[in-house]
This record gives sequence, structure tokens and C-alpha cells, in this order.
Amino acid sequence: MRPPIATWTFWLTLLALTLVGCGGDPPESQDETEPEKQPVATSAEDPGEAQDRLLAEIAAITSGDGPGAGEVSAPIFVRQKTLTETDDADNVLVRREVNVLSDDSTQNHGQYTQWYPGGEQKDHEGTYTNGQKTGEWTYWRKNGEKQAVGSYVDSKKEGKWTHWRKDGTLELEEEYRQDKRHGTAVKYDEQGEKISDVSDEDGRQLP
Repeated sequence: MRPPIATWTFWLTLLALTLVGCGGDPPESQDETEPEKQPVATSAEDPGEAQDRLLAEIAAITSGDGPGAGEVSAPIFVRQKTLTETDDADNVLVRREVNVLSDDSTQNHGQYTQWYPGGEQKDHEGTYTNGQKTGEWTYWRKNGEKQAVGSYVDSKKEGKWTHWRKDGTLELEEEYRQDKRHGTAVKYDEQGEKISDVSDEDGRQLP
């Protein structure tokens, strides 16, 4: 005796539904869902680990290593202080004012004085601005006589420079522009009389 038609219809429908369920999602559905899962997997990170990673990246950039190096500004000013250098007998050989920067380096800024060995006679003295010689500087000989006086702009000689001999008599007056002789240079004898003068332009002596 054959089963009723309704029974066959029930079993065929159940079989069709089972086959569809085993086949899984269609390719279109997989393509749509996979890209959404990828960012979730890669962005998962412990908050503590994320903070440590960020601090490490900042340190690498600041120190000049790693991606982004060179994009951060130079070390910044922190404070100013005076430094001294002495010999074994505690004689001061150098006294200088400096800027202390955020990377613990120092930069000459302010008054700078250097002495000859022994610390009794000055060698030279002047002013720095952000690591560059600026304004008037004075140089002395070991016997205490002035050797030269002149000015700097960004560590380059600029304007009038005057030179003296060991006995203190005037020897030479010259002009500078951008660290090159520019203008008239006058030389004097021991009696203070002019013995020669030459003209220069950007370091070249004019005929």
C-alpha cells in the first residue's frame, strides 16, 4: 500500500529545506560580510598596550628614529643656567651662560668668558645668542694687552675690527661683511702713523 501523496510531499519538502541549509550562505552574502569582520579583528587592542605603543612612537619620533622622524621641531628651551669649567687647582677657565634644552643638551646663550691657563688673565669675552656669537667681542694677549676688538652677527665678523701689537700699540683697522674683509684696511706703525691701506670687496683685494 502506497503512502498518501501528502506524506510524500512532506518528506520532499523537508529534504529540500535540509539541502538548502547545508549549502550555507550564498557567495554574495560572504562577500558582503567578510570585509566588515576584518577591521574588527585588527583594531582589537588592550588599552594599556595601546598607550605603551603610542608613547613608544612619540619617543621614537622625538629621538629621530622610526617613522615620522625629522617631522618634530628641535628640542625646546627648558631653563637657563651658568656653567663653569675649572682646572685641577679650581681656577676658573670658562664661565658661560647656557640654555638647557628639553633633550638635556646645552646651548651657549648670554655672557661667555674664557681665561688663559691659571685663570688669572682673560683670553676672550663676548656674548652668545642661541649658540651664535653676537655683538662685540674682546680678545687679550697673555700679557694682558688687548689683541683685537670687533663684532659678530651669527658668528660671522661684521663691521669694524681693531688689532693691537704685544706692546699695546695700534696695528690694524679693517672692515668686515659676512665674515669677509669688505672696505678699507689701514695698517699703522709703532708710532701710530699710517703705513698702508688697501680696499677689499667681499674678501677680494681691489686693484
